[in-house]
Amino acid sequence: MEITLVNQENQEYFQAYIPPQLSGECDVVLGAVTEDGQACGALAAAREEDELLCIRHIQVAETQRGKGVGSQLLDVLRQIARESGDDAIYCQYLKPDGDDGFDRFLEKNGYQMDEEKSPVFVVTLQDLRPELFDARAAVQRDQTRSLARITDRMWDRFTAKVDKGRSGENEGVELYPKTFYDQELSFLLMREQEPVGGILFSRREEEYVLEYMCTLGQVPPAQMMGLLSAAFEVMKSRGEETAPIYINALTDTTEKMIQRMTGTETKPAGEAVLRYLVC
Repeated sequence: MEITLVNQENQEYFQAYIPPQLSGECDVVLGAVTEDGQACGALAAAREEDELLCIRHIQVAETQRGKGVGSQLLDVLRQIARESGDDAIYCQYLKPDGDDGFDRFLEKNGYQMDEEKSPVFVVTLQDLRPELFDARAAVQRDQTRSLARITDRMWDRFTAKVDKGRSGENEGVELYPKTFYDQELSFLLMREQEPVGGILFSRREEEYVLEYMCTLGQVPPAQMMGLLSAAFEVMKSRGEETAPIYINALTDTTEKMIQRMTGTETKPAGEAVLRYLVC
């Protein structure tokens, strides 16, 4: 088994094991190759502040699972982290109810469990209350801007406001680079040309993840629901009424929002957990 760095010259060779958008956004991308020269897995990690590496993606071919491929990918990542002076590597992921396979895999490789956990809910457009889509009326069209229409300068102002107001429920939440999010599905709420709220989605194959939702100041709840409605309209236009939407309820506010969206006592599908390895 050989572990190699993935770059522009060979990334097509590993495209079955890593989402294309991650290749350009991550600082370390590794690929696994069998003895007969077949790609059989990949790992992508992004370097964040405070000398941390975040594992964004890891996948191994089904025929190669249980043969140590994933462990070798993690071993090489740790070597790179040490050589680069990184303090730790971490991975946040969904631990589904009744399925702890990936969790046990990280534990076996020395990753320790962080104490903080949060429930993860899975919904589809068909689960949502029909009147939710009327919430768009609470937000004027010029008040919502998709990320595709947000300049880098405006994005920097938004992230600066998020950083400045990070406390209480929002403490510890880190935003990814703008290109990480679905550009048509993610929206900022604008007031007098200033961002006062946002809803950010990412897309992973046939699934969506509601990564972050926030208000920056006094924003009526109806306007935030209007942002959700704008995003769901985009999903509907894509014909993806049955696509799963994963929502990490990092705060009590988010969990209450989910119950309001569905109108029922929605139960979590699992929990978001974080494991880390000190280099």
